[in-house]
Amino acid sequence: MFTIEDVDFYLLASDISVMLGMTGLSIVHSFSVGHPFVTIKSPYHSPEVAYLKHGISGLMSESDIDFFCAAIESLVVDPYLRNRMGIAALNYAKTELSRANKRFRADN
Repeated sequence: MFTIEDVDFYLLASDISVMLGMTGLSIVHSFSVGHPFVTIKSPYHSPEVAYLKHGISGLMSESDIDFFCAAIESLVVDPYLRNRMGIAALNYAKTELSRANKRFRADN
């Protein structure tokens, strides 16, 4: 049975994070383990979707299943692209989403 304590195991066991529905903190979790994030254009995403830089730290496809599948496939078949985006995602998490970042520190 899947438990919340298993989340890190499943995130680390994957290479890509995919969210067809509303994107929220899942993008932060994905970036924190160095995975590119794939989602669709949607008005229902939480503000965290702004962390995604299309073509840099992940992909945001048109809201169509064929485009969505093509975006995922592009990362599956191209390990260089997948790794480059994963590195960018992790760097973004370290520099912009870290508690060490002054914007997020309570004593700021």
